[in-house]
Amino acid sequence: MVGDRFVELPCPKRYDLVQTMTSKRLGPHDPSAVLEAGAFWRATRTARGPATYRVARAEEQLRVDAWGPGCDWVADNAAALSGLLDDPSAFMPEHPVVRQLARRFAGAHLPRTLRVFECLVPTILQQLVTWREALRSIRLITAEHGEDAPGPRPLRLLPDATTLGRLPPYAFTPLGALAKHARAIRAAALVANKLEALVGTPYKRAAAVMQSIPGIGPWTSALTLAVVQGHTDAVPLGDLHLPREVAWALVGEREADDARMLELLAPFAGQRWRVIKLLRAGGPKRPRRRPRKPMRPIR
Repeated sequence: MVGDRFVELPCPKRYDLVQTMTSKRLGPHDPSAVLEAGAFWRATRTARGPATYRVARAEEQLRVDAWGPGCDWVADNAAALSGLLDDPSAFMPEHPVVRQLARRFAGAHLPRTLRVFECLVPTILQQLVTWREALRSIRLITAEHGEDAPGPRPLRLLPDATTLGRLPPYAFTPLGALAKHARAIRAAALVANKLEALVGTPYKRAAAVMQSIPGIGPWTSALTLAVVQGHTDAVPLGDLHLPREVAWALVGEREADDARMLELLAPFAGQRWRVIKLLRAGGPKRPRRRPRKPMRPIR
């Protein structure tokens, strides 16, 4: 299966395709991406038009095939899209838990999507709802207002900024989105070109520009830029569970807030997002409190 364009890149010996590309897939039912038979497929809207690309490993090489009007853009950015611009081997932590995880997931690179709006929209839809509810909204919006992606694999493209910007607020409700989501997505759609220009800019500046959009705070901007830029030091603040997950994994504390999380992550400055990814992938899980025993029925 040969794409309209393809490139072959030298592949690090310990590169793990599944561990690397999982971060670019929104669950097992993502309409725009799939992992199957040792290959990763993804549909994207590039700066030159829509494209579908396939990443597969063949011995010491990584092959990236691309279809559609954006195939040249994919070929030009194949190393970034497949995570080869990231070097996890340079990370040598002293903390015993993190050191063990870094060895266990030594083949997990941080890939980049290089497209801001199509990563920002799913992140907005995760605000204030469960992961399952967010995925449902993403699937419904993509099915209703997206379009078929080019190439041999049946994938769907997330709606573009023009389409989402023209939708009235009430149109998002049947698709599972909150009113807050609709306002933020519509506001981001108005400045989509400005957002795409953030690729490659310093993290703090990019985050500040994103947070100037109503409905987008530090949690949303950090998660988006971590995926778009493969940024190794992004820390999503305002997460309900993350501070406690980090505190438990690193020092065995059950309760923590953002300030405590930042304190615990300070020794990993420059690699804090990588540490968060490692802890979530295989770190010790904070035990849930046992539910109280049911009361005896009154007779």
